[in-house]
Amino acid sequence: MSDSKCSHKEAWSLIIEGDNESALKMAGAMLTESPDDLFSWYILSRSLYYLGEKASAIKNLKNVSIAMAKDGHPVWALTSALELREFGEDPAPVFTKIAGLYSKNSKHIEDMEVLPPRPPLSDLPPWPKDLPIAEAIEKATAQMAVAWGEAMTNRNSDSKLPALPLFSSLDEDSFVKLADSLEPVLVKPGQKVINEGDLGMEMFIIAFGLMDIERLDNNDQTTLVKLATLGPGAFFGEMAIVSRTSRAASVTAKESALLLKADKAKLEQLALSSPQIADVLIAFCHARMLKNLIQISPVLNFVPVKSRADLIARFHTDYFSGGTQIIVEGDPPKGLFLIVSGQVSILKDIDNENSQVAVLSPGDLFGEISLILQKPSTATVTAAEDTAVLMLEVDDFKKVTDEFPELLKGAFDIAIEREKKNNSILAQKTVTGDGTIIL
Repeated sequence: MSDSKCSHKEAWSLIIEGDNESALKMAGAMLTESPDDLFSWYILSRSLYYLGEKASAIKNLKNVSIAMAKDGHPVWALTSALELREFGEDPAPVFTKIAGLYSKNSKHIEDMEVLPPRPPLSDLPPWPKDLPIAEAIEKATAQMAVAWGEAMTNRNSDSKLPALPLFSSLDEDSFVKLADSLEPVLVKPGQKVINEGDLGMEMFIIAFGLMDIERLDNNDQTTLVKLATLGPGAFFGEMAIVSRTSRAASVTAKESALLLKADKAKLEQLALSSPQIADVLIAFCHARMLKNLIQISPVLNFVPVKSRADLIARFHTDYFSGGTQIIVEGDPPKGLFLIVSGQVSILKDIDNENSQVAVLSPGDLFGEISLILQKPSTATVTAAEDTAVLMLEVDDFKKVTDEFPELLKGAFDIAIEREKKNNSILAQKTVTGDGTIIL
């Protein structure tokens, strides 16, 4: 064990490395100092199992899972309960108790922020390296009993709890079924969980740790652009649940992390027997898809923030498999398209050859030149891979732009600028990979 001071991150790193004795001595020191430190209690429970104290580990894992749920940490609670399966125990009874607090009929949940656990004291040292492991286990077991008493004493039966996205839209039975379909995943620093371009088959929830979201630069495919850093409670990869499109970005562990994985195949099987779960999954993923699109789409920058969700609701969702021609050069206007996931290739007839002039990604717009300028389509648009889009039909375009004139202005400005660039390409008889050329 290192000489580092106690911290949740360091204790979790020791767990990832398989150093359960050092993890126990660090978590034991933190829990002794702060009996309400639920994360240290979880570390101790997990360490005990791999140090041979199986009965004590299982009992404490059940107790800490319930304590986490009552303290407002539902993702950690589910993750901790899922560890029971690895230990040969059925987690369903614990899921049922968590569902009683967080399902849609609970009187406890409301729209509130999930607070992270209080960090341990910064100068706190672990228990000594030379402390015999038998003595350390005895001390840890006694301290966990104190923690359980602390959790029961401090529990307020009328306290409010944060709603858990997706899960809190389900009744108790469906909540338990969905929770039981999940799988905990331990992740090391620098480990890639999602690779840009891969076919998405899982969705993840972060229980502990930070994950970096990155995407290749459209103009330089060797450069990564950091889009965001996600922390505990965040979902990612949800587009895999509603489509078979490729991943639009990569996700890498910034530090040691613990994730919950939802497998697409398992969820599809579950949805067949539980229609409510199917409906909630689709609604949840669709809402998050629209939220992400609102944040990244340039054309929506022209629309007031308060109006964007209402505007997007007028579009309908469509999917195109890789190789499908979405728009054909010379055809009448087909509609306005916003890419949600996947990529499309823009091809123009230059010197009697179909030449690629751009590859467009999520958030990009196409179809606006022919639609706004009332002319035949100026290029062919082909799905470069399985692609999800939002589409506004030609007949609906005028109605929507009458209600949202900012969309018309934004699309018109983009159309004029891109028509100039397209004409420049034709004049030069050259091919460009400039990702800003769309139609």
